[in-house]
Amino acid sequence: MGQHVNLGSRLFLLAAVLALTAGCAVPPVGEGARPEPVIPGLTRPVSDVEALLDYYERLTKLQGQELAKEYERARQTYAKTRSEYNRLQLALHGALPGAGPEDQVQSLNLLEPLVKSNEPRSGDLRRLALLLHGLIQEHRRLAEGLNAASQRVKEEQKRAEDLQQKLDAIKSIEKALIEREQQMRKQR
Repeated sequence: MGQHVNLGSRLFLLAAVLALTAGCAVPPVGEGARPEPVIPGLTRPVSDVEALLDYYERLTKLQGQELAKEYERARQTYAKTRSEYNRLQLALHGALPGAGPEDQVQSLNLLEPLVKSNEPRSGDLRRLALLLHGLIQEHRRLAEGLNAASQRVKEEQKRAEDLQQKLDAIKSIEKALIEREQQMRKQR
C-alpha cells in the first residue's frame, strides 16, 4: 500500500505540474501574429484591449523624441502587418493629449474600417475603436468650438478697442469745444 500511495501521489504531482506548465507553452509567432504583452504582476493572459490600454498608458509618459520614435515604430509595424491590433495601436497616437488635428484625422481614418466592421472576430477591438472614434470626434468638436469662441472673443476685443478709440476721439472733440467756448467767453 505504501508504494500504491507513493505512486498515486507521484501521478498527482506530475498531473499538477503538467497542468500548471501547460499554459506556459509559447506559441509560434507567425506572420501577422503579435507576441503576447507581458505586464508585471499580472498572472492571467492579457487581452488585446488590455494590451492596447497598457500601450496608451506608456504613450502618455513619453515626450518629444521618444514619442516620435514610438510613433514611427508603430507606423512601420502597421505598414508591415495591417492587423486590427496594429491599426488601433497607431490610432492611439491621435488620441493623446496634445495631438494635433492632422494626427486626429489620421486616427479617425484608421479607425473607420473597424467602426464600420460587423465582423464578429473584431468584437472587443471594434468596441475599443468605437470608443476611440467617438472620443476623438468629440475632442475635435470641442476644439473647433473653442477655436470659434476664441475667434469671437478676439473680434469683440477688436470691436471694443475701436469703440474706445471713437469714444476717446469724441471726448477730445468735446473737450476742444468746451475750451473754445470758454476762450470765446473770455474774449467778450
